[in-house]
Amino acid sequence: MAFRFKQFEVEDSNSSMKVGTDAVLLGALAEGKGESRDMLEIGTGCGLISLMMAQRFQHLQIEAIDIDPESCNQAVENVRRSKWENRIEIRQQSLQQLARESEKQYELILSNPPFFENSLKPANPRYHLSKHSKQLTHAELLAGIEKLLKKEGAFWVILPANTSKRFRETAFIHNLFITKSIRVFPKSNKAFNRIILKIQKTALPETASELLIHNSDNTYTEEYMALTADFYL
Repeated sequence: MAFRFKQFEVEDSNSSMKVGTDAVLLGALAEGKGESRDMLEIGTGCGLISLMMAQRFQHLQIEAIDIDPESCNQAVENVRRSKWENRIEIRQQSLQQLARESEKQYELILSNPPFFENSLKPANPRYHLSKHSKQLTHAELLAGIEKLLKKEGAFWVILPANTSKRFRETAFIHNLFITKSIRVFPKSNKAFNRIILKIQKTALPETASELLIHNSDNTYTEEYMALTADFYL
């Protein structure tokens, strides 16, 4: 069954990275400079984030990579059914290979990366690849960003709250600096469980904000509904 958004549909049955709130948040919040043209998505899964960015920014030319062949095939089909087929290219490729072989740099890079470094691995090996960092450690991800991000570009990433401190430290090692952070709270009576980071090559004062997803009665907050209004039916 396809997930229906206002301007496109996404099928994720064969993808290792399913449609979820993390991807929707990143696709709705990430932005580059007004003249940004080239975007890279790392670990595209079913292609949702790239489709959202294509809808939001009509000038973007998007390349999206993933190491899972079935995910890539599904993303290709989702893109083919959209109105932005000529602006999104899906490739089965690892970030390590791209960083090693390409001299191209991007103005905008997005990733909803594998992030569980020390937790139990799920039984499904493809889900393991999408959620666990054995195939792409944080150090490898940030080394790739250091190579592929333009000097004035921006890298946007969503992470679990409990991994963000180590990620910040690793970013600094690779001459990358957090310039914006958004703490995501699932509910008003719960601690934040996700953080969205904007990372750049220039050290600037960090701006911090918060986003609440659900009210105490489990309804969506007005802020979240406004954020996703252009996408959700």
